[in-house]
Amino acid sequence: MSAVVVNRLHLTVPVDEIAPTIARELVPALDSIAGFERFYFVKTAEDRADIVIVWSDVEAAAAGAAVLGPTLFAKHLAPILASPQERAFGPALVAHAAT
Repeated sequence: MSAVVVNRLHLTVPVDEIAPTIARELVPALDSIAGFERFYFVKTAEDRADIVIVWSDVEAAAAGAAVLGPTLFAKHLAPILASPQERAFGPALVAHAAT
């Protein structure tokens, strides 16, 4: 079953301002990491966003974090965080998609 990572971000810039960078930098990087399944960058307020990444399993999620954290996250997101990110991840216990 898939593993899901959720990063809750409070930014010092508007979410709309960073979205193009996320699309340009993070999306292609995700495609190159084994076990990547799905990605969402969700605007929850003008200065808050959730990043949701679905991985094939917990091991792939950990490997993805090891690649993305010290590189793209450190370069593009860490400098504009208004407070530490809230990060949660774990295996999906129930999943459903439209049929």
